[in-house]
Amino acid sequence: MVRPLMLLWLLLVTVARLSAQKAEGLSAMRVLSSTVSVRAWTVEQGLPQSSVIELGSDSRGYLWGATFGGLFRFDGRSVVPFSASEVPAISTNSVTALHVAGDDVWVGTPGGTIARLRDGRFVDSLPTLPHDQANIAIDNILISRPGEFWVREGDQVEHAI
Repeated sequence: MVRPLMLLWLLLVTVARLSAQKAEGLSAMRVLSSTVSVRAWTVEQGLPQSSVIELGSDSRGYLWGATFGGLFRFDGRSVVPFSASEVPAISTNSVTALHVAGDDVWVGTPGGTIARLRDGRFVDSLPTLPHDQANIAIDNILISRPGEFWVREGDQVEHAI
């Protein structure tokens, strides 16, 4: 008889604790939601295209974004789009990968090009990586340490040093 009562007591204590944690979490969410301001940025506010694929923040606090319509930088007030004409290494406005590290902004394109910008200016690009012509879009870029990076193109990952 003692054992079933002890199990019942443990069950009630556990349920009471979970209920208290849930209530605390909801209360914290209410406090957070009352202090957060949400504002949407769209094509009307200057985005190159409505579907943002990637976001990253540089060391100066700029927010960088990749869309199928191009690369953009946001300073907290306005959106500055970057087109292929301003970044000569990319042959299309479409940006399929973005990696921001310090002041460097790395972009990948559906054509397999990887370009680097610093302070909003084109610095250099990597030669197009060897790849199967049916699968050339750069999907992801990761800089693991200076001079070493990883690139994902569809179903393959390439490591460059």
